[in-house]
Amino acid sequence: MHVCSTRDATIRLSFSDSLLAGLPPGGGLYQPCPPPDLADTIAALPDETPFVDLAAAMTEALLGDELAAPAAGNSDAAASSGARNAAGARSTAGAGSGRGGRNSPAARSAVSARAGDAKVADGAGAAGSAAHAGGQAAARAVAAAAYPFAPALSWLGDELALLELYHGPTCAFKDFGAAFLAAILEGQLAAEAGGAGGPVVVLVATSGDTGGAVARAFWRRAGIKVVLLYPSGRISRLQEHQLTALGDNIHAVEIAGSFDDCQRLVKQALVDRELVSAARLCPANSISLGRLLPQAYYYIYAGLRLRAAGAPLICVPSGNFGNLTAAVY
Repeated sequence: MHVCSTRDATIRLSFSDSLLAGLPPGGGLYQPCPPPDLADTIAALPDETPFVDLAAAMTEALLGDELAAPAAGNSDAAASSGARNAAGARSTAGAGSGRGGRNSPAARSAVSARAGDAKVADGAGAAGSAAHAGGQAAARAVAAAAYPFAPALSWLGDELALLELYHGPTCAFKDFGAAFLAAILEGQLAAEAGGAGGPVVVLVATSGDTGGAVARAFWRRAGIKVVLLYPSGRISRLQEHQLTALGDNIHAVEIAGSFDDCQRLVKQALVDRELVSAARLCPANSISLGRLLPQAYYYIYAGLRLRAAGAPLICVPSGNFGNLTAAVY
């Protein structure tokens, strides 16, 4: 899946690169480009699909090619080498086609070229199958690592249901996005050769729930440090405890100001290209697609269970509009 800036569609990145790209130059946010069509994927899922299986299916549909890229790259190189060899055999056959009969070196080369073509085709098919299997396995691994918890749909009446999103480790709906971002980013860093890129710094502003969810999701994740900015005196004691008690790779910074001040500091850092590159800054607010897209998964989960009744009307409690944007997606 490619992403592009909402203000400049010529700025295109892979999903993985967007996680460590800060904010687009000139402002705006990254969004899927073009928007993926998942209608067939969703339609194929049973109504009672477990959440972790749904997350794996959605992740494969969105990111399967990218997750399988290393294996596919090796297979493509082998197929390309085979194609060059076969092309060389065809060239040799053409050069000597006027001399000799069916058993001449030229004829034997032509037969060899056709056999080479068949092997290349077989190799390309095998590479495609291997890439598909690799993407599927990687998507399942990400979903399993992210989601030892799941949402639930409880009926309050014949036509009114409540989507329970408090079953994660911090009892916040933001656990779903934060857990996915942590799992996929840790896997991305593990795929780097010997951790050559260095540690990543996850930078996030919080008014309470986001910070707790991010802190718990990234706690003790390899190669990742977390810096949380929160407004002094404006979050609950429980929320402050969730931010400050974990330690290890989690660093909470109390800011004299409001949440908007915290968010402003984060955005100022994320548009500083040199700082983003040097510190390997990664956002974890809903400005990150790595946190926003998986929040759409629980709406799909609810939609499957409500599918028989037709299109539902969804009421979304939302603060900074990340939850609502995920519902629109």
